Amino acid sequence: MQQHGLEVSAYDPNTTLYSEALVSQVGDALAGAQLVIFAVPVGVLKDALHHARPHMHAAQIVIDVGSVKVNPTQALEEVCADEIPWVATHPLFGPDSLARGEAPLGVVVAPNSFHPHAVERVAELYRALGCDVRMQAPEEHDDVMAHTHALTFFIAKALVDLGIDRYVESAPPSFRALACTIASVRADAGHLMATIQRDNPFAAEARQALMDALQQLNRRLVCSDEVVDVPQKGENS
Repeated sequence: MQQHGLEVSAYDPNTTLYSEALVSQVGDALAGAQLVIFAVPVGVLKDALHHARPHMHAAQIVIDVGSVKVNPTQALEEVCADEIPWVATHPLFGPDSLARGEAPLGVVVAPNSFHPHAVERVAELYRALGCDVRMQAPEEHDDVMAHTHALTFFIAKALVDLGIDRYVESAPPSFRALACTIASVRADAGHLMATIQRDNPFAAEARQALMDALQQLNRRLVCSDEVVDVPQKGENS
C-alpha cells in the first residue's frame, strides 16, 4: 500500500515490526483513517473489533483479510452492523507471494447487502493495487477453500510429520509442486493451519472425504490387480 502512495498507520501490541508505521494506541491508528483493516487471527477478530469499536465511525470502511469468511462475516455484522461500513475479503497471497513477484495477486471480496457501495470501493482499491478481484459469497468461499487451501495444507502437514521433505533433493520433478507446498506450510504463521482447518465450517467434511478416498484407493491397490490410473482432465474417476 505504501508503494502505491497510501499512508499507513499500524497498531499491534504484540510486535515491533514495521516500526516506522506503528503507533502506540489503537485510537491513534484509527484517527483520520478512511480504511480500517483488521489483519488478525480469525479467532480474535471479534474481540479486536470490539476493542476498536469506540474509535470507529460511519465515514470509515472496516475490512477483514482472514483466510475464512463465514465466521468473520458474522463478527463484522454483529459489531459493525449497518452503522459502520464493512467488507469481508481474503487476499489469496502473503509475504512469500509478494517476495516472488507473483502477478496478478488474487483477492476474494464478499458482497453484503448492508454496504454495497463499500464493497465496490474496496474491490476498486484492490484493483488499484494490481489485484485480480473475485466476488464470492462467504459460504461459497469457505467451501472452495475447504477443498483447496485446507486440503493442501492438511496433506502438506502430514508429509512434514512423516519427514518426507528430507527427500526433496533426490525427488523426481513430479514432487516439486508438493515441495513448494511443504515450504509454504513451514513459512506461514502458526495460527493459519488451525484457522483454515477449524474455523472453516466445511473443512472437516472435506478432510473426511479425502481420507475416505485415500482408503478406497489403498484397498484397490492392495486387494486387486486392476490398473489404477489418473483420469485425464474433464474425466470422472
